[in-house]
Amino acid sequence: MPVGSSCTVTETSSANPAGGTWQSPVITPASFTVDAPGTAISVTVTNTLQPDEPVTPVEPDQPLQPGLPGTGGTVPWWAIALGGVLVVGGASALIVAARRRRHGE
Repeated sequence: MPVGSSCTVTETSSANPAGGTWQSPVITPASFTVDAPGTAISVTVTNTLQPDEPVTPVEPDQPLQPGLPGTGGTVPWWAIALGGVLVVGGASALIVAARRRRHGE
């Protein structure tokens, strides 16, 4: 490059990869002037990839209850009580009938 030339270093932006975002590049020095013939000039370009924030799973308001799911097979308490009364009544009727046969009534 001829002595006295001014140069500005730029970089075109790239598409962001999955899982991150490119930050603005840092160029040091961003511009310079050639002061003497054959002078080496070093330019550093730093590209930083910022990873995306991880997605935190949402906790449920109420934790799941352990156990078996309801299947509609529950029996109401009154049906169990009615069954017990019918069994006791039937057994009583059989006992009374057996006594009548023995005593000839």
